[in-house]
Amino acid sequence: DAAGNAGVINIKTKKSITQGFNGSITLAYGQGVYAKTNNSIMLNYRTGKFNTFLNYGYSLNKGFMNFDIQRNFFGTNGVKTSELDQLSNRVSQNQNNNLKLGVDYFINKQTTLGVVTTGFLGPQKMDG
Repeated sequence: DAAGNAGVINIKTKKSITQGFNGSITLAYGQGVYAKTNNSIMLNYRTGKFNTFLNYGYSLNKGFMNFDIQRNFFGTNGVKTSELDQLSNRVSQNQNNNLKLGVDYFINKQTTLGVVTTGFLGPQKMDG
């Protein structure tokens, strides 16, 4: 509930006391020249004074870039002495893995003790 007084808003949040298992799954897909995906899963289990959770996210992104580089070289007298026209391309692929695990212990209504561990792995590959 929100209460306002002289331009000040006081927002009070309520802790969820719902027991049991809940979670969500998110799937996303995009298509350009190559496919892209971004997915995640979030799981939560609460019982008594304990709450455990796991969040995992995975994304795959493959992209490309074409280059057309033109360079002009000038002598000390300001006259162009040579030029270079370079055509190139690059294909890159990124995979990202994010993991978060944790547990909370509810000591009382005002105090919670929690432990969280996180990890990230993001291999990349690039060919040009």
